[in-house]
Amino acid sequence: MNINKRKKVYEALKRHSFEITMDLEEQIRNSKLPMIKDTLHIIHESEIHYIIKYHFKMILVAFYFEKATFFLEYQLWLYRVYFFKEVNLDFFIFLNRLFEEVCKKYILKKDCLEIESLSNELENEHENLKKEASYKRYILEDTQAEDFAKNLIIGNNHYITDFFNKKVSNINEFLEIYNTTISNAMKYVGFKWEANEISVAKEHIATNTLEEVILSIIENLKESEDKDKHIFLTAAPHEYHGLAIKIAALVYRKLGYKVTSLGTSMPTKEIKKAIMEFKPDYIIFSATLKASLIDIALIIDEIKKDKKIFPQNLVIGIAGAAFENIINPSKLFKTDFYLNKLEEI
Repeated sequence: MNINKRKKVYEALKRHSFEITMDLEEQIRNSKLPMIKDTLHIIHESEIHYIIKYHFKMILVAFYFEKATFFLEYQLWLYRVYFFKEVNLDFFIFLNRLFEEVCKKYILKKDCLEIESLSNELENEHENLKKEASYKRYILEDTQAEDFAKNLIIGNNHYITDFFNKKVSNINEFLEIYNTTISNAMKYVGFKWEANEISVAKEHIATNTLEEVILSIIENLKESEDKDKHIFLTAAPHEYHGLAIKIAALVYRKLGYKVTSLGTSMPTKEIKKAIMEFKPDYIIFSATLKASLIDIALIIDEIKKDKKIFPQNLVIGIAGAAFENIINPSKLFKTDFYLNKLEEI
């Protein structure tokens, strides 16, 4: 697909996003097909709403960046989650084909052919994705991370606090633990949820337990010398995952930076206004979900184009799980750097 076709399909889908998603959801809910009815016995209607919403977003991402792999990675994650909930994974092939049919009502036939090609790619990979989805993903070789994760899941604040008190006495020691044990432990928690072995409630207990302890631990660490640099942190617009950005803000303050953090769920317009008001040296955009990648790309593009308003020497970076498995993300997003670790700034 050439760049002009890509833009046309993306723009057409974006223009009719509401009609397409509502139509698709209605058809799924009203379907008489046995496979769909069986799926709806397992997946609640509200869950179907979010599946369709993110399905549409990831199709937009695939066309915006001209990377079908983004869409296929998302489908693999869906397959993993719903394989362990015993959903017939052929449902997602049906969803894609139904999406094609719905799109024909709202966008040009030639643009629908491009959507069909994306569905064909999924269909071609369907059996491989099903097989890969059946494997449970655990970091079994890191027993320390596994023990840490198991105590997070049961909300054992005493164990988590004691662990940090024994291992961490300065910010560099914290970062070493954060990049290894904590990172692996949170992946382990995610994989357990993915395999339907812990509930959403227990996943939230793990996150909240970590947040409660870790923010207190960092707060009590000694601060480094003032670096006379200002870092501006914000999650992607419409993102709700906030723990990583809270940790980053505290870590950078301890490293001697002035930090302004907008946290999560901040509209693009407000992010732009804040950048103009605070005039930072660095801005770091964080994204957990690949569905947020377009929002990140668009706001970075606006910042770079508006030289009259935004600081001339502004250094722009990206960070977060959404950028994992992307080859050279800073090149794709036209940023000055990509942070794999907090201390890499």
